[in-house]
Amino acid sequence: MPKNEGLKSYHIGNKRDTISACRSWVNKLNKLNKLNKLNKLNKLNKLNSLYLYSDE
Repeated sequence: MPKNEGLKSYHIGNKRDTISACRSWVNKLNKLNKLNKLNKLNKLNKLNSLYLYSDE
């Protein structure tokens, strides 16, 4: 068995297909990352407002 025969099974279509597939995954990850950051900020804001109003 030649050395790179196992690698061929991971190659999808031509290079352009593989690159666009990677880009779509990167876009999805970036969107998830932004959502996570927004969620964390919202939780922090809620905690801050609870803390501020608890002094009254």
